[in-house]
Amino acid sequence: MYRSRGELEMNEFMFFLTGGVGLENKLANPANNWLSDKCWDEICRLSALKGFETFREHFTTHLNEWKQYYDSKDPQEDKLPEPWDKLDVFKSLIILRCIRPDKV
Repeated sequence: MYRSRGELEMNEFMFFLTGGVGLENKLANPANNWLSDKCWDEICRLSALKGFETFREHFTTHLNEWKQYYDSKDPQEDKLPEPWDKLDVFKSLIILRCIRPDKV
């Protein structure tokens, strides 16, 4: 539906399907007590996409907010922490896929 209306960026769609492809991540997981390294790697790769450049930095400086989102029973129903709460549905699903892939 998004694609037929020209609203879907192919790089976002590919990231949603694959989680991105990258080399070994040299950045330490700042939330390794609750976030898997795989999820952290995807957060880091997400920050390479247009529109998400500041996501990794925001995540690391707002860990408490993201932990609440992570711990939610139904994060797909919750608002993302600001300013990410203003994203369209598909972009929000990309973030959900990174943090809680079990809910996509």
